[in-house]
Amino acid sequence: MKYPRVECRFVLTQAQKRNRKLSIADESDDMGEIMGRIANYIGTEVKGIREERENPQDRVRTVSLATNVKMESYLDQYPLLSSKFMDYQC
Repeated sequence: MKYPRVECRFVLTQAQKRNRKLSIADESDDMGEIMGRIANYIGTEVKGIREERENPQDRVRTVSLATNVKMESYLDQYPLLSSKFMDYQC
């Protein structure tokens, strides 16, 4: 008999290009470097998703307890903005 598999994952997605400048980031419109740094810190990779659409995104996903803990540590130190912060709090 196979048992259902229960996993706890976290997915962080971000548009590859910003529509407007934010004062907290550098002058570049490329968000890939920031997502790459986050992925490197938690020990995962950045994956491009929805690449065929007008607004492609980058995704960083945790897949293990170790990466979940590192992501939690990162987000406690550098909280997300807007509704993403509320989603994280849940």
